[in-house]
Amino acid sequence: MRLLALGVDFHQYQRFTRLTPGVGYYGNATTPSISAEPGYAPNQEEFDFCRQFVITVPLRLTEIKARAVPPSWR
Repeated sequence: MRLLALGVDFHQYQRFTRLTPGVGYYGNATTPSISAEPGYAPNQEEFDFCRQFVITVPLRLTEIKARAVPPSWR
């Protein structure tokens, strides 16, 4: 629901999460662990989609923040 409230297309978000590998820190690891399906190799269209998603979402969030009305301090 948060994504929808922020104007992020849920289907695009789902596609992005399906196309990108999982990244996380496990235990006391100092380097991230990357989990991807065997043979993971996105094609150019998938790469372009993910790159555009990563650019579009922060711009959308910045737009929302810029239009937010600051609280009145009385």
